[in-house]
Amino acid sequence: MFSGIHYNDLTPQDRKNFKLIVKIKNTDFDACGNQTAYKITVTLRNGATDTLAYVDYTCSHLIWTTDSDLIWADEQNPYCLICTSNRFNLFQIPPNEEKQFELMAGFEKDVKPTPTKFKVGMIIQKVLNFKDMLFYFKKFDADSIGGGLSEQTQNIIWSNEITIQ
Repeated sequence: MFSGIHYNDLTPQDRKNFKLIVKIKNTDFDACGNQTAYKITVTLRNGATDTLAYVDYTCSHLIWTTDSDLIWADEQNPYCLICTSNRFNLFQIPPNEEKQFELMAGFEKDVKPTPTKFKVGMIIQKVLNFKDMLFYFKKFDADSIGGGLSEQTQNIIWSNEITIQ
């Protein structure tokens, strides 16, 4: 198992300060329009006294996962993702503020839908200094775009549990 690049890993205090809350919004279709999917609202709250700065790509969104092998969750179904400009980027959330995301979630291909409970996970690869950005870009721009970032499983925070039908 990949152990990740241990650089600015989340601390126990970070895990207390960063909260991920998910709610099912409605039923929809994936980005291809041919598979039932569920819109979910995800709120990341920064309860720390410092600004949370983390990295991700503008389109790949390799920071999302679930704790179920049956269900995917992402900003779009990754099989149908169309991206015209995928850049490595820095995102920030000021102290005591939150950022909302709208994700899609659905059953993996060839899985028969059945009521399933799951949690959404978000990989938060913190950036403590802007000068670190070149380091992050080099480490996480693997042959498969950003592959290293999706492997930073030591930096996952988990949401509350929800159920899809």
